Amino acid sequence: QNFQIPCSQYIFEVGMEPGLEIINFSTLSLVTLSKTNQLGPYLAGLIEGDGSIIVPNKPKSPSGALNRGSFEICFHIKDYPLAEYIRLIIGGFIRVRGQACILCIKNKEDVLLLITLINGYMRTPKIEALHRLINWYNNRYNTKIPLIGLDESPLQSNSWLSGMLDADGGFYLNWAINKNGLPITLQYYLRISQRKFYHRWRSRQLCR
Repeated sequence: QNFQIPCSQYIFEVGMEPGLEIINFSTLSLVTLSKTNQLGPYLAGLIEGDGSIIVPNKPKSPSGALNRGSFEICFHIKDYPLAEYIRLIIGGFIRVRGQACILCIKNKEDVLLLITLINGYMRTPKIEALHRLINWYNNRYNTKIPLIGLDESPLQSNSWLSGMLDADGGFYLNWAINKNGLPITLQYYLRISQRKFYHRWRSRQLCR
């Protein structure tokens, strides 16, 4: 059977083959994900859903401090335990702003670790920002991190969708009611909201 994932601007269609084994990532801890090479895809989905990849335009800030490329991942304040759990694994610090908490990864070693984890698992145009960050680190620190393209493997092959859903997804149930006010059909769907266009995306080559 096929099911659709309605989005605010476009629709993903995901095909499910009969007999396909579904991995229940919600039952796995982040430590388990790291041991099974699933932590990288999960974090890539999380960052593509509600994260920012920050690439400096200038070597130094107005105060004279050295600028560094960094990551920020936004969570609802209710998800603070998840943000803290991720921080314990990959480093960084957490800022609380109103009903949101932001995991900031700015330390050079932590940023390089996160780049290594998610490189090769990006699936959206936000890969452009990751590649700019990689180029920035390669030029600044003479590293040789490769620019790996979009992950075109099936969605069920890794934990990327789990991270994306944790960031920007929702599950919904609707009852279809007949004229007598009785429920006759249960409709269920999964919604992921994302921008239709990425403002810095200059080429569609990677999406083809």
